[in-house]
Amino acid sequence: MQVVERTHHIDVIINSGAESILPLIREKYPEAKVVYDDDDDLVEVCETGWFKETEKRLEENPGLRLDAYRWRAGAMTQKRLAELSGVSRETISRIENGRVPMTLSVAKKLAPHLKIDYRKLI
Repeated sequence: MQVVERTHHIDVIINSGAESILPLIREKYPEAKVVYDDDDDLVEVCETGWFKETEKRLEENPGLRLDAYRWRAGAMTQKRLAELSGVSRETISRIENGRVPMTLSVAKKLAPHLKIDYRKLI
């Protein structure tokens, strides 16, 4: 499953297992609007509590933002981001898990490889 953040909605692209994932989304967020594309592999879930909760958590937690930006950059692994940036995979993991804070110097090393401004990580 790939989650792609958009301005007004979140696209959830389900490559397999839609029959098990969609009931969970519908159960927790019955107001969710679900739309399939022609290949029945794109599911759009918008205007849900899930989106609002996720947006709030991302604003409050730099580690979750880092994780989300890695996924947005083509599901980049922590290992690959570490290789590109020179920041250790362990440090990236600790930031994502909230064990250490995101520092300015680390944000500046990671951001170019995620194709974002470093300030989005602080």
